[in-house]
Amino acid sequence: MTIFTAGVVPRIRLYTDEFAADPHHYYREMYRTGEPLVPVELAPGINATMAIRHSVALKILHDPDHFPADPRRWQQTIPPSEPILAMLGYYPSTRFCDGPEHQRVRQPVKLAIDAVDPNRLHDEVEHAALSLIESFSESGTADILYDYSFPLVFTVLNRLMGCPDDLAGEIADGMTLRFNAQGDESVRGANRAKTAFGDFAAAKRHHLGSDIASAMILHPHNLNDAELVGAFMSCYGAGIQPLVNLITNTICRTMLDDRFGGDLLGGSMLVRDGLDEELFWDPSMRAFCVRYPTTPTLFEGVWLPVDEPVLIGITACNNDPQIQGDRWGNRSHLSWGAGPHMCPATSIAYLIAQGAVEQLLDALPEMESAGEPTWRSGSFQRALEGLRVTFPPYTMPPRTPPTHIFPPAARRSP
Repeated sequence: MTIFTAGVVPRIRLYTDEFAADPHHYYREMYRTGEPLVPVELAPGINATMAIRHSVALKILHDPDHFPADPRRWQQTIPPSEPILAMLGYYPSTRFCDGPEHQRVRQPVKLAIDAVDPNRLHDEVEHAALSLIESFSESGTADILYDYSFPLVFTVLNRLMGCPDDLAGEIADGMTLRFNAQGDESVRGANRAKTAFGDFAAAKRHHLGSDIASAMILHPHNLNDAELVGAFMSCYGAGIQPLVNLITNTICRTMLDDRFGGDLLGGSMLVRDGLDEELFWDPSMRAFCVRYPTTPTLFEGVWLPVDEPVLIGITACNNDPQIQGDRWGNRSHLSWGAGPHMCPATSIAYLIAQGAVEQLLDALPEMESAGEPTWRSGSFQRALEGLRVTFPPYTMPPRTPPTHIFPPAARRSP
């Protein structure tokens, strides 16, 4: 199938089932045009331009003056009911601001994340993983997405954030709809999650603890309620679905790619290197890091309309033929972003994903896929509909619960 004709670059619909089924075919066709940026459609009638060259993406991500992250001028041109706003609509957070304001709201988030004890987090991930594996190990079958990856990541993130159990369910349901639902359901999911985060922020201000949320509240920059909700939304938005997809997709590739799976199970490839290989080849967020040009711009030979979204084709840029080479130990992929907005939690994300994959492969090395995987359509994420597996039934040995994720620290009453 040839998508492009000579001299013509059509607008590619990123949200279709056809694109989800074989995105790399589309990327190869995009490279053939010789253009560094290509026209795309994020949703019906929502136009954008996507960077597909690694060097061009870095220029954009390191230039917030010409490519700011604030979507509000563009958002004024979009109907308020447009479902794409569930993912791209503005709220007060580090994701949507630049310069001094970005530094002011980012620092409390980064310092809170940096305070996490990696050894205790490792124990927490291991405990959550083994508890989940134990829940299905004797049945000989499981859906890795729903029975393992999602509950593991969500459980650990709730522990990190100090989220009360009575709000965790609302947050989980809202964020799942925001990422996975279509149309109005996605918008309702985002609003549902935002309400739950507001309740979480109010509760946490009165019950501080040793957790990321409390550390944000105690920071001298004094984030207000809206900024705190925005910070929580960003932590959960970046910390759940992309990480769930990374774990699930890596497990899927282990079963379906003989070389990849053989190297991991045989020990010739470390799980950390396997995760980076997945983050290069097929990252869980295939396109994102959206920016909005402040003026009509001729950039790298392509005209970019003022305020119209310019997004980074993360998968396309990672696989740019101009940068192909030895990936062993190479972490130059753009799956965590780059520039001022680069993800502040990469070490935590690696630790959680690595622990999740290691524990599952160690416990169930004979796991096999129970069917052909189906990829979810959508403009931004690379996500499976599910991952049903089978394996010889297995009885887990007894375990010891972990200690707290954060080290003991002095707590200040509000």
